[in-house]
Amino acid sequence: MKITGSHKHDVTTDGLIEMDSIAIAVNSSALRDIAKFLNDAANEMDKLGNDFDHIHLMDLWPQWQDNFPDIQVLSEKYS
Repeated sequence: MKITGSHKHDVTTDGLIEMDSIAIAVNSSALRDIAKFLNDAANEMDKLGNDFDHIHLMDLWPQWQDNFPDIQVLSEKYS
């Protein structure tokens, strides 16, 4: 497992850094939505197998706003 992130103003993936830890400041409703997204992403991984590449929270969460950070789940091939 590897967790990466980027600075808010980065526009390419070249600047991704590996994170030692992450913190999520969020209300309980949004945290449940994020947990559902992560669970759904795991199901999609199982369904697609080696064909799974990545999935974005911003593409699937109706409450996502432009000022929110995106959460991506990537295939292990990126680790």
